[in-house]
Amino acid sequence: MKKYTLFLISLIMCSFVAADAIDEAYIVQEQTEYETLYAQINTLVNGASATEPGGRRIHECYSKFDADTYQLNWDYSDGLGIRNQGVLDCVDKKNADPEIRGVEQIWVSCIHEKANPIDKVYYGTLLKHAKDALACMEGIECKINGLYDGVVADGVSEITFTLEKPGTLELVTVGELKGEITKQTSSLITFKPDEADAEKNYLKPQKVTVKAECDRGGTAEKEFTIEQPPLLLLHGILGSSETWSSFMPWLNSDGFSFKAISYSNTGDIVVNAKSVDSIIEKFI
Repeated sequence: MKKYTLFLISLIMCSFVAADAIDEAYIVQEQTEYETLYAQINTLVNGASATEPGGRRIHECYSKFDADTYQLNWDYSDGLGIRNQGVLDCVDKKNADPEIRGVEQIWVSCIHEKANPIDKVYYGTLLKHAKDALACMEGIECKINGLYDGVVADGVSEITFTLEKPGTLELVTVGELKGEITKQTSSLITFKPDEADAEKNYLKPQKVTVKAECDRGGTAEKEFTIEQPPLLLLHGILGSSETWSSFMPWLNSDGFSFKAISYSNTGDIVVNAKSVDSIIEKFI
């Protein structure tokens, strides 16, 4: 009932259209859990102008997946019964046409082209067709992406992982996972570990596995570590980095990330300070 109601609305909006120019509606084949589905619509154009020299009929459909991935499906007819249809590859949201960036609803454009500029009429009679909506997702690998292999337990730093296509992401570890998931969607997860203290000191880096199960098939895993903020070992004015020689093996055995900084004990203080600052910046 809803489908035909929407069809009547669009028919009223384009009441000038000849009846023989109305394409046959596509039938709903199946439903899917994705938030927005591929849309097919009755394309309404002026039948007379579509047959004139230079006149043509274009039917464009846009799909938005919850992974922010677009698929462009095109349907072209010259008004004389010659029709071509196709599906373009998935397009990243950032590179998509400005008209469809961030859209929450699918709009189909009825384009009537007989002079410049092109006259576009947008309307929203949408028929869901799940099979074509998910077609471009089949070729995308179930893969976890992340910029870093670890995160420090300072109570502020976060680590984020994303999926190439929608699915389920979870964190798996041996023992308690000390921190919180600050953001999670069907294609993204962000984790912030608790600040290290006497109870949660991460003396040895804690290994965590990100596991994914993609909606359209496939699984993936990626490992990262949670560890204390790095240690900087700085000797006194008359000392050297050798001051820490007996201490460093213990730090190594417990998995600390550290660096023993060495500077001249006879040089200018200002010069030494700049040198130490540069070493710290590179290490961090």
